[in-house]
Amino acid sequence: MTPLRLASYRARIPGRLLHFDQKWLPFFRLTLFSGMIIVAMKTGLHSIGIINALRWAGRVMALLVFLFWRAFFVEHMWEWLINPYPNVPPPKVWVGRALHFLILLGLLLVMRWPLVGAILVFAASVAFFSSTAGSNAPLFIGMTCLPAVLLLFCWWATRHGVKLPEPAKNL
Repeated sequence: MTPLRLASYRARIPGRLLHFDQKWLPFFRLTLFSGMIIVAMKTGLHSIGIINALRWAGRVMALLVFLFWRAFFVEHMWEWLINPYPNVPPPKVWVGRALHFLILLGLLLVMRWPLVGAILVFAASVAFFSSTAGSNAPLFIGMTCLPAVLLLFCWWATRHGVKLPEPAKNL
């Protein structure tokens, strides 16, 4: 028996075949047959799920954007709050740091709770970049909100049971 044909024998040998095809293992199929573990990779976009692929791409993008803006946050915290210790920064700086922190918090939240994180990322990004980035504000807002939009779409598609088209079959 080959690993590809084991799934078809599930009903014939019920006591000796365990088949694992769970969400926690999105790209592989494990089959236990007579004490042997057989690992087969799933193929095709339909089997791994387009939504799951988009969700993981959004999470990776959110993490990369988080790391990018976190570097600026740490540098500006040093520049405005720690370096000029005897002087107190103006209130505009405090508001800017708070909005920047909310962007970072939203990028972390969007990975687990897409709706809450996306709302926080959108609101904080528009408020922060429109006041600080000048003519580059649309670029920075778009770059920061892209992972949130992607993860919000995946959340919406999963919640509403959207079926994306299957890949074309070879003739």
